[in-house]
Amino acid sequence: MVGDSFERFAQMLSNATKSLYRLKSRYMSNYGLSSTHTVCLRKLYESRDGLTKSEISDTCGIDKAQTTRIMGELIAKNYVEDDSSKKTYNRKFFLTEAGRKMTEEINQTVEGVVEYVNLDIPREEIEQFYTVFEAINKRLKDSEEFFKKGN
Repeated sequence: MVGDSFERFAQMLSNATKSLYRLKSRYMSNYGLSSTHTVCLRKLYESRDGLTKSEISDTCGIDKAQTTRIMGELIAKNYVEDDSSKKTYNRKFFLTEAGRKMTEEINQTVEGVVEYVNLDIPREEIEQFYTVFEAINKRLKDSEEFFKKGN
């Protein structure tokens, strides 16, 4: 039945999310940081030109208030700095040298986990999974609007 497969999907997604959260938390606790810090650090690492608070919020999927808190914590730990010469809404955040070094360590750990998870799954199947999963995510997002309108 359709409902059964949806419940199976929801349970698998929940289990995967919990496992990812536990992995991130376990490793990030060494630095006194959370899994959300990990996401922000990795996005900043990818962006040599820095990111604004809005860009961090959008790319990391967190709200602006949480972004403000996370950036404040990362600045206090000397992992991130900002271009304080610009206005608040246009200010960019960058990794410090310490932040870059730590994020490289985090990236190595992430690559190790991904390699382990994908170990015996053919590359084509991994690609197909992500294609299908992206389509499901899009349809779920679209269904929020569709069913909000009373359809």
